[in-house]
Amino acid sequence: MRFSRGFTIPMVLDVNENIVGMDSRLERLISRLEIQSNDVVHMVRVCGLGGIGKTTIITALYNKISHQFRSISFPTNVREESTKDSGLLKLQQQLLDDTLGIKGQVTINNIYQGII
Repeated sequence: MRFSRGFTIPMVLDVNENIVGMDSRLERLISRLEIQSNDVVHMVRVCGLGGIGKTTIITALYNKISHQFRSISFPTNVREESTKDSGLLKLQQQLLDDTLGIKGQVTINNIYQGII
């Protein structure tokens, strides 16, 4: 859903909010993002072994702070998608579509066109 001023109402992603220790970890992560800074791009990169909760904490973070931003993007399964045919191109297209609000208006044909 879009507002007339270009703001998007982010959809809430499914995550179990009753995980022990989630709140303190979220608050620590949010404090490191310095969200109050205006006109700054904020990105979060999460690395680690499979099954340790990376997707869970980032999904909870997204749900908690996404409403504060003019545009947002939440690419999923990046490693898997990037290894597929045209996977990087599709991920770049998603980022451009989501963050610039241009879905269907601009199509990139190679990964070099997707670099801003």
